[in-house]
Amino acid sequence: MKITVSVIPPQGLSLPFSLDEAWLEKAFGEFGDKVTCSHPVHVLCEVRKTGSTVVIQGSVTTQLVLPCARCLEPAELNIDTEFRYVMVPQPSGYGSDVELSPEDIEYGYYAEDCIDLLPLVYEQISLQIPMVVLCREDCKGICPHCGRNLNLGPCSCREDEVDIRWSVLKNLRIEKR
Repeated sequence: MKITVSVIPPQGLSLPFSLDEAWLEKAFGEFGDKVTCSHPVHVLCEVRKTGSTVVIQGSVTTQLVLPCARCLEPAELNIDTEFRYVMVPQPSGYGSDVELSPEDIEYGYYAEDCIDLLPLVYEQISLQIPMVVLCREDCKGICPHCGRNLNLGPCSCREDEVDIRWSVLKNLRIEKR
């Protein structure tokens, strides 16, 4: 979904659109992330232009399914967020090696009279994903010995069982000086 800045009318634009689940799965898949989308991505954007500055306000709603960080079972994550971008024309000489000032961080840049909304939508969804996704707050995870999902019940492993990969550390003695 691209906007041509020069054709934005004085009263602005209202742009509701939806993206299918495959779009988001492909976008995350490019970075190797295992994310599925159980609902379409619904986006509503209000676009206003003042001179060459474009203000985009909107909302994004969808539902993602990600692996739980503890038990690896599917965990649903509802995304419902609002956003606001202030876009200005890309300055001349702008490149990847330019040091940004604090004022530069307040703005996004567009080039060639065009703003692509899809990267903005992807960014907003990415910002809503927590560092640790859990299927539920009290998730017990998996047994480190047998791999059983402890949410389904206890396993038969002994508590005092030591992982043989760490057994050499049992004999480690640290001398105090």
